[in-house]
Amino acid sequence: GEEATIREHLRPGSLYTLKMCLGSDSSKNEVEQKFYSFAPRENLSFKVSVLLIKAKLKELELEYLLDEILPGIRIQDRVYLGKTYPRCFVANELVAYMVLHRIAESTDEAVEKCRVLQDCNIIEHVVHMNNQFKMKPFENKYLFYRFRESHKLIEKKIAHLDVDDLMTPRRTSLRYKAFATSKLLSIRGLEGWLEKRSKLGMWQKRFFRVLTQNESKLGNHIAYFDSIASLTPKGIIPADEIDMVTLYEKSKHNRSFRIAMTEDGAGKQSYILRAPTQEICSKWLGALKPFAKRLSPIDVVSRSALVFVFTNDMLRTFARLLKRQVIKKGEWICKRGEVAQDFFFLKDGKIGVYMPVRRKTTHVLFCTQIPISFFGESVFTSTNNRRPLRRASCKAEEDCELLVLTAKDREAFMKQYSEVKGPLYVLLHSGIEKRIEQVPFLRSLRTNDFAKLKLGLHYQALHENEVLFYEGDPGKEFYIVYAGELKIVQYDAKNDKEIVLRTVGRADCFGEISLMLPDVPRTATVIATEPTLLLSLHEETFKSFLDIAGLDLSVVMRERIVNTFKHYHIPFFDAIPEESSPRLAHSCKLE
Repeated sequence: GEEATIREHLRPGSLYTLKMCLGSDSSKNEVEQKFYSFAPRENLSFKVSVLLIKAKLKELELEYLLDEILPGIRIQDRVYLGKTYPRCFVANELVAYMVLHRIAESTDEAVEKCRVLQDCNIIEHVVHMNNQFKMKPFENKYLFYRFRESHKLIEKKIAHLDVDDLMTPRRTSLRYKAFATSKLLSIRGLEGWLEKRSKLGMWQKRFFRVLTQNESKLGNHIAYFDSIASLTPKGIIPADEIDMVTLYEKSKHNRSFRIAMTEDGAGKQSYILRAPTQEICSKWLGALKPFAKRLSPIDVVSRSALVFVFTNDMLRTFARLLKRQVIKKGEWICKRGEVAQDFFFLKDGKIGVYMPVRRKTTHVLFCTQIPISFFGESVFTSTNNRRPLRRASCKAEEDCELLVLTAKDREAFMKQYSEVKGPLYVLLHSGIEKRIEQVPFLRSLRTNDFAKLKLGLHYQALHENEVLFYEGDPGKEFYIVYAGELKIVQYDAKNDKEIVLRTVGRADCFGEISLMLPDVPRTATVIATEPTLLLSLHEETFKSFLDIAGLDLSVVMRERIVNTFKHYHIPFFDAIPEESSPRLAHSCKLE
């Protein structure tokens, strides 16, 4: 009836023995239990009676082992000697996966762990499904095995599978994606058949995997093999030497890509790989680009707000027209009052935006821009034949790399894609003003102040399921949803699940407390549920805006103050006539 507590820091995946001596005569009443350790979240306490029936430790052992191997199992219908075996995997492929990803230290240990799953009736050989033959132990051979999907540990995992999405003619493997963390998906989920171009221009089929030699570091090399079951790679691409990953310019069907290596690397200068389909090529591009030290022009454009109005063909054409320009720290990029001709993308570095202070002749730093941002958009939004003038001065606060669209190339682009002129005007001009007017505490700004505030707003594009910030992160920005939708969630540690507090969509805003109390920890995590475009305002930029515009924080936040009076229903404030509330708010000071 007493509890036993395991306080040791167990190394996940290693084999341990638990010994219990019952009574005074330990030699006669010693109980042993071997188990492969799991990842303990905290000190584990069990009733001794539970440990005696060997149930709890075994269940935790199996749960951990399944979560480790499921992201790498390739389940599909397989044919052998004319007979089709549905929804099965190959034994030696699983063993290779476990060894290469250090789930097992050796092939023998991998086989032993698979036999544990077999003994617990979680996996079984396909010819023994109907108990017609005596079951043989799991072997490291080209043999077909299946999961017993009715098993309680498997059934709940199978329920989360999106079969329609994964079992398609173009994608032959079925992935248990619901249980892979982002790190597992980045490392273990990144594998598959690709063709590698040789020096002689011949295409060689190889199986590619991203592997780590240190689990705390994200993928430090990409290895390619002759077969899925092979343990010895034919070659290695060092991930820390990848300079840029781009679509191969000579690819006819957009399914080939190039991995360019850094100049100081010891190996090849580049690798050209070809995927079976355009879809798979896109997935590899998306997965490998985070390893690259530099972004290509099309990556820069694709991560900007322009992706919401450009087609894929427009993106590629626009990116080809961009010219690289390096600006040294302290150099001016453009001056206020100059005729605007060029459009700029900030690819690397940091620039400062300077504006004059009201009733002063000096220019002060209004805000800073970091990658990926753009400026000079007035060249797209000017409604008359006169060239627009720069509304602010921009200076390199550190060495910067810019991508520049010249006036000549811009005119050629707009002539080729005249249909994008209207959407660009809405995105970069009228749409922003409309969104600012929909923010309660900003709608009272003067027209002149609107134009100044627009210069300090930063576009931020999010993909579906991309996290904007996590619960506990310090808050420094206020956000306006330009388009799309996000969910605001909190993690319930007790029940180990995510709780959706609310969703926000077009014209909604959140995070205004960060403008008044910077670095206060975020109280929830925000995740995009679809492609989303945000306008963000940094708290330092907001302070500079108030100073430049000659505004008082209490005046700008007056409506928020009035809403606070109403929300708390304090009798003193409730007794004040509603038309007098703004006067009272004017007497309040935010601290």
